[in-house]
Amino acid sequence: MMFIKKLLLVAGEGTIPSIVYRNALEKEIDVIWFGFRFLNYNQQDIPHHLIDEFSINTLLKILETYQTNYLCLAGKIPRSFLFQKDLINDDIKQLMRQLPGYQDDQVLTIIFQKLKQQGIYLISPIEFMKDHLTPLGNLTHRVPNENEWDDIYYGVKIAKYLADNEIGQTIVLKRKAILAVEAAEGTNETIQRGVLFGKGNVVVIKVARTQQNFIQDIPTIGTETILTLGYNGGGIIAVEHGKTLLLNRDEVIEKANGLKVGIVGISVANQ
Repeated sequence: MMFIKKLLLVAGEGTIPSIVYRNALEKEIDVIWFGFRFLNYNQQDIPHHLIDEFSINTLLKILETYQTNYLCLAGKIPRSFLFQKDLINDDIKQLMRQLPGYQDDQVLTIIFQKLKQQGIYLISPIEFMKDHLTPLGNLTHRVPNENEWDDIYYGVKIAKYLADNEIGQTIVLKRKAILAVEAAEGTNETIQRGVLFGKGNVVVIKVARTQQNFIQDIPTIGTETILTLGYNGGGIIAVEHGKTLLLNRDEVIEKANGLKVGIVGISVANQ
């Protein structure tokens, strides 16, 4: 990572921004932590400064005020905000009119291109979270049985196709029957729908896009993911290793073992 003295951290939802914040401080980087009033933050993850709308000009003014050209966007920005026009400044609305659709990658790409044109360096959260990447292999006491491995081999190709086409990164299946596909709702809600149809012991697969831009988005699972699966009948969650984040790993594995949920890091290239 390039030498950074000061960083503007723009926070989405979830725990990733606070992890980036702490790890950046450990690297002796001065962090200015901003977020948005329209997002839902946990009490311990509330940014130091909040702004009312998503605006390129506002971000540029903040960068100028704090005299830095380095920006890191970390955490989840719900897709639904794209359709709430009062949360988006006219500068972004004007850029979005140039797009054929509101796919996540396209919207963020055009915003980041505009920032780059202004001399801003975009830093991926992974630069501060490499020890949180999912390792390869079985991580829990429960491991996939033969039928579940069949589901993983079958489902990962579908999950990769859906991710590459910006539909979603998560699917739920059982005996090769697709029970739920992630769209705008998020991983946990997708799991809830899938286990409702599968009556427990389902297989959840989460992958990254083939050309995943980790500056813009990082597929992630954490404690809530495991609790959602475990409290609704359990099963296996297969996660692409090296390209997805596993937050709070020790706690996640402990919860998974207690709920008889299996977690396995998979190499998609070998599927």
